[in-house]
Amino acid sequence: MKQVKRKPLIAPERPDNHAEVSLPDGTWRDDGWYQNLKLENLDLSQQIADDVVLERSYLRKVNLTQGRFRRVRLSDLIFEDCNLEGLRLEGAILERVEFRGCRLLGFAAPAASFADVLFDHCDARYARLLDVKAGTLEWHDTMLLEASFQSAELTNTVFHNCDLRKCDFRESRLVGADFRGSRLEALVIHPKDLFGAVIAPEQAVDLISLLGVQVN
Repeated sequence: MKQVKRKPLIAPERPDNHAEVSLPDGTWRDDGWYQNLKLENLDLSQQIADDVVLERSYLRKVNLTQGRFRRVRLSDLIFEDCNLEGLRLEGAILERVEFRGCRLLGFAAPAASFADVLFDHCDARYARLLDVKAGTLEWHDTMLLEASFQSAELTNTVFHNCDLRKCDFRESRLVGADFRGSRLEALVIHPKDLFGAVIAPEQAVDLISLLGVQVN
């Protein structure tokens, strides 16, 4: 696996006992700036907000399903065992964020920017990450079946032990992207888009059909 130098979170993993444990009125506000939150076992689903800033916080078992956020900025955060199914973060900026054991089915982040972000043991089937730009992005032990990374900038991305079957990487930039250890069957990708990607020898069989070659 490619060794990347992901910057650590600035805040401690868990904010101290003086952290806020709720949101005012239980809703995200447009232009809201939230810091030092420790949110657990909350239902914040189906909420819509623009230009939210959330930083130095810890969210555990928080339900954010079907939320819609534009231009949100997330930094120094941990999402642990959260339900983010159908969450849409349009034009978001994520810096030093970790998703651990989260449910991300249908998660969408079009035109988002990822820097020093980790997805670990997540279920991100059918995720839509079109036109994203990634600087030091790691996916570990994550299900990404039929996810789409069309037109994404993934030059410093690692997919370690992930399920990438039927993922769409058309028009993506993959120079230096490390796929070793992941499942690559039936990728939707043009041969030219694979230029510079890092794979293991045994994975070549899964990709050779893209060149019109038959192995008998």
